Amino acid sequence: MIEADGWVAAYQAHSTGQPVFPNASARAALSRFEEPLPESGLGDLAMLAVLDNVGSPGTVVANGPNYFGFIIGASLSAAAAAERLMITPVDAQGRVDPAQLPALDARTILALRRVR
Repeated sequence: MIEADGWVAAYQAHSTGQPVFPNASARAALSRFEEPLPESGLGDLAMLAVLDNVGSPGTVVANGPNYFGFIIGASLSAAAAAERLMITPVDAQGRVDPAQLPALDARTILALRRVR
């Protein structure tokens, strides 16, 4: 999870200077995903690395300052944390089972504290 969290942070940091729509070479690189499903997978980290290295440059940057399209979800850390908290399961009496609470990383908790 630490590696994945690092990729997310790097993507968010890089997206502020990234054009909204990917260039031709980034879009062409997405053809890497056009392959038959393998008999065995790459493993979690290896697959996330492929998604980040190949997929990230080919994405539409909807969380950057230059995107003026539809709002399609939470892209700021505080908004994502709030969304995770809102989908926490509760029982019929509205009680939360602590075991069902989503795990929040330190960066998300700090973002929530800044929202006050």
